[in-house]
Amino acid sequence: MAQINSAQFEALWEGTKTQPVTHPVFRMVETKPVQVDLSLSGILTQYMAMAARYRNKGRISQTDYDDLAAAVAALKAILVRINDSDLVAEEMSQNAGAMQRKTGDKTT
Repeated sequence: MAQINSAQFEALWEGTKTQPVTHPVFRMVETKPVQVDLSLSGILTQYMAMAARYRNKGRISQTDYDDLAAAVAALKAILVRINDSDLVAEEMSQNAGAMQRKTGDKTT
């Protein structure tokens, strides 16, 4: 960025005083909602991705990674049977309702 001297700065400053006040420009954008999987199955998927990165860096042995992957796969099979995602969604809904009731009680 080019340097300006004090006379140039004063000229710019005085110019700002005579310009009309403008407001920030807001742009409408469309974004996709972020989907966060808070189920244990989703967390385990993310954990295994992290473990794979550390295996690739040599921080986790292939044997330990394989044992971990087998244990996670066995646990995920049970989570599918009990429909872990629905359980988490139901719990989140109940917690949101409880928070809303607490907030409503305090604002009335």
